[in-house]
Amino acid sequence: MPFSAPCQLCTKKFKTGVSLKKHFGLKHQERNLEIAQFLDKSNSPCEQPKAAALIDEEMEDYLKWLGVLVERINGSLVPDHPGKRCHVDCLQVPQKYFAHLFCRLGNPMVDSVRDVPHIRQPIFKRIAALFI
Repeated sequence: MPFSAPCQLCTKKFKTGVSLKKHFGLKHQERNLEIAQFLDKSNSPCEQPKAAALIDEEMEDYLKWLGVLVERINGSLVPDHPGKRCHVDCLQVPQKYFAHLFCRLGNPMVDSVRDVPHIRQPIFKRIAALFI
């Protein structure tokens, strides 16, 4: 278990934020859970993305990027696809676009964090953190 989120009260570790939230509500009868902090094996915190809005000058480029992403998703929605589910990889997303998308979604809680190897070589790091 490379990244885990410990319970704030009993320090039990969980792989996902949903399981932590369920444990927190059932075992501790509390509903107010702060955002889960994911830790790695050495108990150092994982740097989670922060929500931040874009300035007006950057919105045009963001909307172009978002339009391309929407077209990729719409292109993958084939009615005769057996799984009725699609997975769209968008590599090298500018961090400011990701932060703005988080801001527009209302800064949702990260459900899980894990290391994934990159498929293509132009990426500079061999392993990156995947936020779900």
